[in-house]
Amino acid sequence: MATLTWNEFRKAHKGIPLSETTKLWSDYKVGNYTLPTEDVPEEVTEEPVEETVEETVESTEDAKYALKVKYNELYSLCYQPGAEIDTSKASELKKMAEDFGNLMPSKLGVGWTLWLGPCQWGILENQSQNYAYIVSRRWWNTLFSGAALVEMQLHDEEETLLKMKERFVRQKRLIKRYPLPGIEFIVPKSKLEIPLARGD
Repeated sequence: MATLTWNEFRKAHKGIPLSETTKLWSDYKVGNYTLPTEDVPEEVTEEPVEETVEETVESTEDAKYALKVKYNELYSLCYQPGAEIDTSKASELKKMAEDFGNLMPSKLGVGWTLWLGPCQWGILENQSQNYAYIVSRRWWNTLFSGAALVEMQLHDEEETLLKMKERFVRQKRLIKRYPLPGIEFIVPKSKLEIPLARGD
C-alpha cells in the first residue's frame, strides 16, 4: 500500500524526531496514515518570491550596465584629445556626471592615499569608501602635484603595489582608470584651498 520509499518519507517529514518518523512510517505502510498536503501551498507561495528577487537582481544589473555604458561615453568625451563636446548635450553630460558623483560619494579629502613605487603608475585609494583607482605619475603630477589632504606612501619595490592591486581586484573594488577630478576625486589643489572652520 505504501507508495513512498523510506528516504522520500523522511524527506517529507523533515524536522520531526526520528522516533516519531518511524512510528508514522509503520502507520503509513499499513495504511493508517496519509501524508499531509499542507506543504503544497507553501511551495507555491515561495516560487513567485524567488522569481521577484531574480527579476530585481536582473533589473539592478541592467541598470548598472546602462550606467557603465553612459559613463564610458562621458569619460571618453572628457579624456580624448581633440574631442569636441556637442553643446546641445551639455546638460545631459552634466546630469550624468552628477549621477556618477552620487554613486561614489566622497567628502572633501576624506581618506585618500596615493601609493607610489619605482614604477610609472600608482594606486589612488579612498580608504573611507574602500575602493581604488589606477593612476599614472604623469596624471598625478599634471593635475594634483601640490594637492592637500592626500597621504603619500612611497615603496621601494613594485611588488608591494602589485599585491595591493591584486587585493583590490579580488575584492572587486579596483577601478582601472583615472577618477574624474571634481566629481569622484575632490581634494584641495593646495593647502591654501583647505576650508577653514568658522567660529559661528
